[in-house]
Amino acid sequence: MRGDQKPQNQLIRQKTKPYDKPPTSARGNQVAPLFEPFGFVRIHREYAVNIARIRVLRLQADGRDWELKLEPPVNSVLPIARDRLAGLRVVLGGSDG
Repeated sequence: MRGDQKPQNQLIRQKTKPYDKPPTSARGNQVAPLFEPFGFVRIHREYAVNIARIRVLRLQADGRDWELKLEPPVNSVLPIARDRLAGLRVVLGGSDG
């Protein structure tokens, strides 16, 4: 192998800070459709949730953006991307407007 060539098919290790996310081989938009048959829906570029676990869909305090709260024991409050809201409403059985 010449000095100017990079090795092929070798594992590259990278030091990460404790708060860095681990590397993945697939993006969320590639993985999320695999979970749709199991009741998951993508609500944000960082989140897909189980529809059966959604407890509340509500406006955030700013009155402009939406969020949802999951059932216990998770109890997480997650943002909903503006471009995902209409689709989420359809999936939940509401209107898309």
